[in-house]
This record gives sequence, structure tokens and C-alpha cells, in this order.
Amino acid sequence: MGHWLLAVLVRGTATVDDIDAHLTKPMRPLLPEQRIDGYRLGGQVTGGWDPDYDPTMDPANWRPCGTCGGSTRVGRDRCTLCAAAEQAGRTAGTVVAWHCADCAPHPGDIVALPRLLDPAWRFPAGRTPIAWVDLAGVVWLGTETAVLAGTDTGQVPPRLRQVFDDLQAGRRNPEPGLRTPDRRPFDPAGYAVAVVDAHTEPALGYRPPVGTSAVFAAGWLRYQPVPGHDRYLEGYVGVLAGWWNGSPEFTVDAVAAAAIAAQFDEMATYVGGDWSTVGFDGHVLTVARPLSLGGGVHRIEPVDGRYRIGWGLPWCPVDAARCDRIVAPP
Repeated sequence: MGHWLLAVLVRGTATVDDIDAHLTKPMRPLLPEQRIDGYRLGGQVTGGWDPDYDPTMDPANWRPCGTCGGSTRVGRDRCTLCAAAEQAGRTAGTVVAWHCADCAPHPGDIVALPRLLDPAWRFPAGRTPIAWVDLAGVVWLGTETAVLAGTDTGQVPPRLRQVFDDLQAGRRNPEPGLRTPDRRPFDPAGYAVAVVDAHTEPALGYRPPVGTSAVFAAGWLRYQPVPGHDRYLEGYVGVLAGWWNGSPEFTVDAVAAAAIAAQFDEMATYVGGDWSTVGFDGHVLTVARPLSLGGGVHRIEPVDGRYRIGWGLPWCPVDAARCDRIVAPP
């Protein structure tokens, strides 16, 4: 998925100054499994559970303009890169930190656990975690499809509600290193939940588990707005079905199937007729196979309303935040 919002249980004494030490142990199992290749408090979801916080308006995230050095002038002319700083409420000659890794840690990303246990608690829409992490292990919450599709309502997912119940009833042990006689009764007031941005980069070998949702794109959809930073014109929410020669095969609904066919038509218009290889009549996908795969036209009919995508092409799971447009189930 690229960036995952994880809810990580930490001690209630955790602060932004020592949060890394609190996160090390619960996050450790995710690293050797290659589920993630890095994480940090907040990151791309800084302020995710604090609707009153805007990272762009936090002076800790302002930097001197790299073009004019903060002087607001380039020769005789006004610097265009930071020209709107004062209008936006920033100090003249400043810009906002460009990369989420440069954002200052926000204390609001460490939330007291009793707040989440309140029956009235709701996550901000689109900011429901996709997993709960504590020293007892990782619980995947089954929310990734709704988050990717933009249909997440912020309701506490049933699996997370079960975690809360198990913690309070003593069925889930957040201190597995202690013998049962030495364990103290679980006291929610002694804990907090960290909003963690866990990152996984497909180029570093990210392989989502078969059967899970992810956003998929391909090299012909990639461009670089600035050197070294890839973005994708379009990404498609699908469910990973398997791998073929190192590339994923995934299933999508009819909306995404139509969008994929339309994208091939658009490529044919701008690049050349060789791209006119995929058609969709509203029910059946047709794919013109290259000679290397036997040639001919392959008909793909839906199975349970879903179409298998792959066709020997170099698709890959990508970071949803790097897609200009995401085609997802309605």
C-alpha cells in the first residue's frame, strides 16, 4: 500500500522526544517480515487524529526557501517559490517542508488510550488505522479497502473493538514478558496509542499478502514531477490474486476494468496504435496478447463480479499517495 496508518500501543508516559524507544519493540516483528521497511510517528499522517492541527501551519515545519535563501528575492525579481508565504500565514521567505519525513513530531499523534475506549470515539474519516500493534502482536483490521476507496467513515472497526475488549478483560496481554503472577491488572490510563506512518516501497521488495487489497499501477503510468520522485497518473484498487514471473496478478471490479481499458485507449491516442490492446464492453474484457505469450485475443469474463488483471505486464503495488487518481469500488 505504500503508507499504512498503524495504531501502536505505548506507555502513557511516551512523548515525542522518546517515542522512538517506545515503538522499537512492538514494531520490530513487522520489519523482518518485510511488511514494512520503515516507520515514524505521524509522518504522512501527522495530525491524522487531531482535526484542529494543520502541519503546514506549524512553524516547526517551515523552512527557508531553497531558491532565494529566505531573502524573498532572486536578483531583482520576487522569488516565485515562496511568494505566497505571507498570504498563506507563514513567515516571508519560508516554504513548507516538502517531504513528510521532514515534518516535526506532533504531540497530538500520541493519544491517551481512554479516549479511544470511549464509545463515542470516531476516527476522522479516512484516518482509521489498518492495523493495531502491541507487544502481543499485530491485528490487521480489514479496513484497507475502505481507506483506499475513500469510503472510510471513521467507525471503530469490529476487530479493533474486540482488541479493546480483550485488553480490558485480560484476554490480551500487552506485557508478554511478565509471568502471569507478576502481571498487573490492565489499566487503560497507563497507556496511549501512537499514530504511526509505516512505509513500504515496492522497489524495495514490497509484496502484499495474497488476498489483501492494494493499489496497483504500472511503469507506463509513472512520471517524475521532480527528479527521483515517482508519481503515477492513475492507480487501481484491487485484490492480489498471485504472482506471475515476479509481477502481481490482481482482481478488480467493473469500474476499474473500464478505467484500465480507457487508459490503454488514451495511450493509443497519444503514443501509438500499438497500445490499442484492451477493450471492455461493460461485461467482458478483451486483451490482445503479444506474440511472446502466444498472440490472439484473450477474453476475460467476470468471476463473482471481478476481472483478473496481469496479462504478463509489469504491474506493481504502489503507494496510494503517489497516484494522481485512484479508481476504487464505489
